[in-house]
Amino acid sequence: MRGITGAIATSNVIDDPLMRSFLQRFREVGADEALDEFLQGAEAERFAELWDTYNDEAQQQGLAVWSHSDAAKFVLKSKTCFADGQLACVAITSGDHRDAHDVLTFSVDACWLS
Repeated sequence: MRGITGAIATSNVIDDPLMRSFLQRFREVGADEALDEFLQGAEAERFAELWDTYNDEAQQQGLAVWSHSDAAKFVLKSKTCFADGQLACVAITSGDHRDAHDVLTFSVDACWLS
């Protein structure tokens, strides 16, 4: 049996504010322009390190859906839900472009399953 991070691709760097800024810019102007901006910007060296790590993660497990922090929050939420007779759920929805997505977490009453 795998944990949540084994079932859903998880990143160590996607939560970094610089990477979040890049991903937002990526959605606005596309990959090539965003990469050029960030690799030439004031924090180019730090971004290059984050970008290398992000690409290594993608090669190993596919594109990350959420951060380890997000996954940990979901695990804590699921424990609370279980104590309340609920089942915690994760839904991954597709976005406007091939690599875009959203992650929704919610709970349902466990009685709903029977």
